[in-house]
Amino acid sequence: MLEKIFEPFVRTDQARSRQQGGWGLGLAIAARAVRQHQGQISARNLEPQGLEMSIRLPLRSQPRLA
Repeated sequence: MLEKIFEPFVRTDQARSRQQGGWGLGLAIAARAVRQHQGQISARNLEPQGLEMSIRLPLRSQPRLA
């Protein structure tokens, strides 16, 4: 389920409305930027509550093969 938060306009709780907010585009944009730099982005739930986000970027970018 957490991987879906990186998709545009995803709301994890169906009870939330547009007025109550959601992730919108922010995490989708962040994920795309990280991937374009050959990095990784992830999220995990923390107990008893909370969310931990992790971004890993290479020190030097690798050339992309077309």
